[in-house]
Amino acid sequence: MVIEMKNKIIETLKFIVIIVTLLLIVVFQNSLSTAAIIGGVGVTLYGICIFLLKDKLGYVFTGLGISLISSMAIYKLDILPKFESITFFICLSMSLIVILSFIFEYITAKEYKRVHSLEIEAEVIDLIKNPNTKKEFYQPLFAYNVDGEELVVGLPGYIDKGIPKLGDKQKIYVNPNDSLDVYFEKRKNDKLYMLAVGLFFLIASVIIIITLFV
Repeated sequence: MVIEMKNKIIETLKFIVIIVTLLLIVVFQNSLSTAAIIGGVGVTLYGICIFLLKDKLGYVFTGLGISLISSMAIYKLDILPKFESITFFICLSMSLIVILSFIFEYITAKEYKRVHSLEIEAEVIDLIKNPNTKKEFYQPLFAYNVDGEELVVGLPGYIDKGIPKLGDKQKIYVNPNDSLDVYFEKRKNDKLYMLAVGLFFLIASVIIIITLFV
């Protein structure tokens, strides 16, 4: 009940942010830079709202909004010319989106583990091939035991790399209030891939931003 009320309040705030932002943009439409900064503030607040609703797009909107505000402020203060300000906006957006995505993933994983507090070792009992493709995509099925009851759950989606073998063990997180509500932690290979890609874009963006001011 409390969560539903909180979500309703956030949804209302999200709607107010959209309306107020659009109205202010119309009012200041003759000043492109001012309207852009207002739009950036609106996008940032909108991103925070949907972030609080646990929507992954939240960090994207937040990053874009903060970057738009910063780049337009730098342009208005004549710190960087127009083209460099656009480059700054793009690079800062990528940097913030990467950083905020890492934060979002950490918070989400922590929240899931809080709800799914029962750690259980599950065993792979079957591999179901994806019937919609000729490629080797499989969905592992895991068997686990809760209070003497044998249960089976499938890994969300199909995978083609790092496919486990029958009999392999994996730790899963189960909701104590619903034994069929299971959380699978991201695999190490997926974590390393996301980390590598994220760090690449982050480092490249930071280097470009530094060169803009040198």
